[in-house]
Amino acid sequence: MRFRYQIVLATLLLVLIGFMAQMGLAQGQSPPNTPRQQPTSILFENVRIFDGTSEKLSAPSNVLVVGNKIQTISTASIPTPAEGNVTRINGKGRVLMPGLIDAHTHLFMETTEVDDLMALAASGSPELAFRQLEKNATAMLMRGFTSVRDMAGPVFELKKAIDTDKVVGREFGLRGR
Repeated sequence: MRFRYQIVLATLLLVLIGFMAQMGLAQGQSPPNTPRQQPTSILFENVRIFDGTSEKLSAPSNVLVVGNKIQTISTASIPTPAEGNVTRINGKGRVLMPGLIDAHTHLFMETTEVDDLMALAASGSPELAFRQLEKNATAMLMRGFTSVRDMAGPVFELKKAIDTDKVVGREFGLRGR
């Protein structure tokens, strides 16, 4: 039971690290157009943890991630390591949870309006179609879905773009059928 809890918690923290960085919620971010130094530690403060096994959220907690491993989970304050770069994220009492999985989706048509689909079809532009696919995938990631299985769309170029950091979604696990 303890091992399962740690796996679920590790997954949710790594996913949220990516979300926070993309959404600009982390403090001390580099200004645009400057190289970012990867944080060596991330401290989530004042979060309520949903672990997927308990029916209740945790009490307000703090979670320290060093490298890519959870080092400490505590309801008390956690001192940050003296060495390295520490990013602090104030959860403001929000829920910290694992990423969601959608096992049957159609990313290309997920949120695309019928009129927009008709315009894309009429244009015959693969570039416009890819941009719409990218927009839909990013929207799913921002809604908390970190793994999806697309059931019939043209997603393999998107997967390549995500894997090479050309498109938002480093933690976005995309699988075709």
